Amino acid sequence: MKKKWKEGQLERIYAGTSIFQYIPASIGKVVYCDTTEPNGQPMSPDKVKKSRTTVSILAIVGLPLIWLFFQSHIILALLLTVVLLFICYAGFFPQFLGTDYFIGENGVAIVEFKKKRDNIVKEQVVLFEDISYIFSGETVSEAYEDHGGAGSLGSTIGNEILSRVKGKQYVGTQYFFRLYGNDRHSMFICKKNEDYFLVFL
Repeated sequence: MKKKWKEGQLERIYAGTSIFQYIPASIGKVVYCDTTEPNGQPMSPDKVKKSRTTVSILAIVGLPLIWLFFQSHIILALLLTVVLLFICYAGFFPQFLGTDYFIGENGVAIVEFKKKRDNIVKEQVVLFEDISYIFSGETVSEAYEDHGGAGSLGSTIGNEILSRVKGKQYVGTQYFFRLYGNDRHSMFICKKNEDYFLVFL
């Protein structure tokens, strides 16, 4: 999600009005939040009905058009048909599921839900007090320019790149943290600009 959206949800967490219905209490006060599903609840029956009507029309119109224009390209027509059917299936049977990410003062958590936000199917928590080891690093990203202008180094390799470099511009920095717990589980945290990426390993 975008930075402004996450900041707004963070304020709503403090006010008790956020879309998040479950946050592990053990991680303490939340200082960062994110999710793969920005909606607070599943689609209403009316919206589901509209979605099914839309994808039904799309299938009725789209399938004949695909085979009309690509009948001489069987493989491409099959590929487009599969993609269209996948889109129609997702629209006809909309699912409400996602993953919430939290960083608190006492730890980090990844929470997966399905059908409802309070229907938790998986929860992973790492408390900072349980961390035995931590390894960190960073990667600085820079954009290079050559005599032909920015972005023209795609076809060069090795020393040819270095010889053609005219200047470089700072783009951003990624910070990496690998946490190892006392129970041998580990977690990888990547921070790029204002975003965090949490992965349990």
